[in-house]
Amino acid sequence: MSTAPSAPTLSIIVPVYNVEDYLSACIDSILGQTFRDFELILVDDGSTDRSGAICDEYARRDSRIRTVHQANAGVSAARNTGLDLTRGEFITFVDSDDEFGTPTTLEENMRIFRADSMVDVVQFPFVYEKSDISPDVAEPATYTSKSDMLKAFRDGGAITVCVWGKLYRATLWKSIRFPAGMEMCEDGWCVLDIICNTRKFYVSYKGCYHYRPTPGSSVLNFTPAKWLDMLKCTLKEYQTNLRLVPQKTYDAYCFFKSLDQLTTTSVAFDHKVELTPFVRFLNSHMPPLRATSIGGGKNKAKLFIIKAIGLNAYVDLYTNFVLHRKRRTGKNS
Repeated sequence: MSTAPSAPTLSIIVPVYNVEDYLSACIDSILGQTFRDFELILVDDGSTDRSGAICDEYARRDSRIRTVHQANAGVSAARNTGLDLTRGEFITFVDSDDEFGTPTTLEENMRIFRADSMVDVVQFPFVYEKSDISPDVAEPATYTSKSDMLKAFRDGGAITVCVWGKLYRATLWKSIRFPAGMEMCEDGWCVLDIICNTRKFYVSYKGCYHYRPTPGSSVLNFTPAKWLDMLKCTLKEYQTNLRLVPQKTYDAYCFFKSLDQLTTTSVAFDHKVELTPFVRFLNSHMPPLRATSIGGGKNKAKLFIIKAIGLNAYVDLYTNFVLHRKRRTGKNS
């Protein structure tokens, strides 16, 4: 009587779309890891080049690899498909144009979970392609309070907004999925959800994730819709802060970050998008003038004007001013 194969320790999810020039290097870097107890789930999201065929070729060669083909629905849908198929106790994500930078990356960082049963997430360093600099993180750090995690998540902080370059306990993803339809910031959206459910977040200095910005990368091709996605994620950060940080330590920071994103989105769409829900939220969570030390006098002046004329009027005035200046000077920024 045959028995079902035992579940792997780690599930690796790779969303794949039109990356035939990079895909083999990505898969080879995974198969070359000294940590071997994993399943590799390749989700071909309707590729029109040879990516799907490359996935199938690798699956025929290695029983740890499963390939799924689906109609193109975007990276969020592809990752969600992978999440629905995972069997491992731990999960990690690798983008199909990226690679692991060292063969011991998984092994070194998986050990951290074994050493501390309270750790739910391990983040390891990353470098850009062709970068000759060392990863930014030189010393490990642990975060156990939500306040500290959110502070570390802030722009340029120790906790990155990307879902790749991290190992997770699979239980964290039972109720978390990537937001359908978002073209930008779907990573940060989920990392915020992860923070809400994490007991201990460990930032490691071991190993390396090799990030390769390609011509088709979403961060290199901005559209007005992506500005709207960034606004949604920025507001979610503010809402998460309000819910998880009792002292409301970062209210002013989050408010002005959200305000800047709101005005940028309004300019990008030239008034042609419904921003009322975002304006309503910021209206109800406006910091007092005395709380505007972040950003100094400039932010205090902004807040004074907003309280005098209303947030809607402020956004309209700002948008009209920037658009008029662009048209007059012929500049795009």
